[in-house]
Amino acid sequence: MAQPLMPHATASWLVDNTSLTFQQIAEFCGLHILEVQAIADDTAATKLTGRDPLRSGELTLDEIERGQADPDYRLQMQAYALAFRELLPHDVRINSLRVTLHFIQPNVEKTLAAELLGAEACARAVDAAMSELVSLDGTIAAEDFPPTTNSHCRTCSFLDFCSAGQDWRLRNRER
Repeated sequence: MAQPLMPHATASWLVDNTSLTFQQIAEFCGLHILEVQAIADDTAATKLTGRDPLRSGELTLDEIERGQADPDYRLQMQAYALAFRELLPHDVRINSLRVTLHFIQPNVEKTLAAELLGAEACARAVDAAMSELVSLDGTIAAEDFPPTTNSHCRTCSFLDFCSAGQDWRLRNRER
């Protein structure tokens, strides 16, 4: 995940103004958890003025509330920006676009900050994601993620090699 523009100042604001875990703050800001602990304990080398990631558009209140409700939740707006960027032709100017996400449940609409759409931010997010995937090699089994079949299987891009989707499609052909 890409770091906010000022990670230490953002971490300071999140420590002071939210009940996010130190781990969540560290992951979002690209810091070590001990750095976040030092900020919280006021033992960091310098006293930081907090930087509000809500005002900068790096996070939404909804993301913070989700993180506060679930300690395992990862702040993920950058992932949406990366997905959007991957869908764009390379000659499109990002600063001329606006991204709005529409969530069916619970019928919420969110706008991505323009800073998340930049090529460098997306490249950093890809690098971080790839590093995390490499670190997980051999620790995750396919059985841990059983397929969830439903009507989306009819148009799924993975249907050619998904036996569960193929079975569902055969069972539901006459419907």
